[in-house]
Amino acid sequence: MAPAEIVYVHDKHIWDSGKTFGRHSGAGTAKVHHIECDKDVSAALVAYKVQAALDGAPLKTLIFNGHGNCGSILIGHGINTGNFSALRVLRPSFMAAPGGGSIEIHSCHFLSSGSVNEKIYYLALGQRVWANRESWTSMDDHGAKAKMAIQKAGAGQKAALALAATTGARVKAAYLAQQTDKVGKFEGLWGCAWPDGRTFKQYPAQVRPDRVV
Repeated sequence: MAPAEIVYVHDKHIWDSGKTFGRHSGAGTAKVHHIECDKDVSAALVAYKVQAALDGAPLKTLIFNGHGNCGSILIGHGINTGNFSALRVLRPSFMAAPGGGSIEIHSCHFLSSGSVNEKIYYLALGQRVWANRESWTSMDDHGAKAKMAIQKAGAGQKAALALAATTGARVKAAYLAQQTDKVGKFEGLWGCAWPDGRTFKQYPAQVRPDRVV
């Protein structure tokens, strides 16, 4: 059997498109492919491009690198609960990987309990967007509440479970805004959904997603 491989799918317009995490480089690591998508790419075409890159090899990890929101990856036309079924064709590739495969979604707010509007987005980041310095204490209080609301079970977690059940892969994503680092960890609390469509667990930012199998 061919060794399992790693595929990155990037929004070609994002600043770090085409970058490889440090944990996927160096001797002894799996073969890595990069796919850059423009705004006219459908979810079905994403799946086709991944299959073409693998050329029959098992799929160890599929990484999405682009903007996002609750249950949605903003790559191409967008990948969401309305078209997760287009990724079902990747199921055999994930299942062929020793121990099964994983999807990592390095997009902001995928697991959030609901869509994150601009006001809540800034509150959740804890940014000082109010001009009045006397309001900063209140800002911090509201920011903490916003983070707690975003990190509750809701639409984002349901989307992750649905994607896992569809693809047969473990789906790993985060609740808050994300910044790409050299290793490829998540910013803040994150979670993993298992392919049984029911199991979901949370992990702190210190736990690397590749350590959860």
